[in-house]
Amino acid sequence: MVRSGATPMREWRSSTLTKLVQALGEPEFPHLLLETLNERTRISHFTIIAFDHELTGHVVAAESIGRPLAKAAQRIYEKGLHFRHDPNVQIISSHAEPVSRPLLFHLKMPEIENEAYRGQIFEQFGLIERISMIEYFAGQWNAISFYRDRETGPFSARDVKQFEEAAELVVALVAKHFALMPPPPWRRDTRPPVEQLERIVYGLDPALTARQVQVCARALVGLTNTAIGHDLGIQAPTVATLRKRAYAVLKISSLNELFALCLARSVPQAHAELRPEPRARKRSASH
Repeated sequence: MVRSGATPMREWRSSTLTKLVQALGEPEFPHLLLETLNERTRISHFTIIAFDHELTGHVVAAESIGRPLAKAAQRIYEKGLHFRHDPNVQIISSHAEPVSRPLLFHLKMPEIENEAYRGQIFEQFGLIERISMIEYFAGQWNAISFYRDRETGPFSARDVKQFEEAAELVVALVAKHFALMPPPPWRRDTRPPVEQLERIVYGLDPALTARQVQVCARALVGLTNTAIGHDLGIQAPTVATLRKRAYAVLKISSLNELFALCLARSVPQAHAELRPEPRARKRSASH
């Protein structure tokens, strides 16, 4: 049940939005977003799951009000490969192209057909319902989900309406948050060599020039524009221009989005599809 006197999400105060905007790109943003929404319609738990090109689910955020059940549940979700039975995947699979606005999907526990997924995720943790905002950003499908448990009770029709009204704002905030976050670093013991990263980047779009590919690959391993310039024998402003042009080709705006695209391509199945090394291409190094 919605709390008495709760403010509709469409009427968020400027101070509330200011706090959320100021937290974008910071570790505390997911929990702050959960607390903000919880003030308007009670939510037990909150997760963000990113699905790669094979629709494998990766939990990128899990927060709870009170006991940290969301993190425990999502560890089981990944370890048990429950994304294979997540109804959100069925929704995504039915849309061959990115959607113009977020998809809203209200799931009740009895509707879950797979017994293992229902038992190990919902029943074990006392979850009864979920509302998911499904959208395509950062080069992949993402599901932003909000849960009710036995204590908070089911979502009302008014709750669902509030989520519908807030969906575009919430998705935009989450997308911007991940665009502003620094990309998760490649572990040194598993980080692909620069040459392999060049092949992965080139595989994203053959329209990229050799220099653009070389710059992006070095940015992915953590080099600054100055360091990239030293490595390639060009000036730092030229590196910045090459990165900007490469991002425009890929229709992204940040290194984090580039990392997400490359991570989706860096599985073994994708390696076989990559084209020859970009250095073999005869293009001007100044573009």
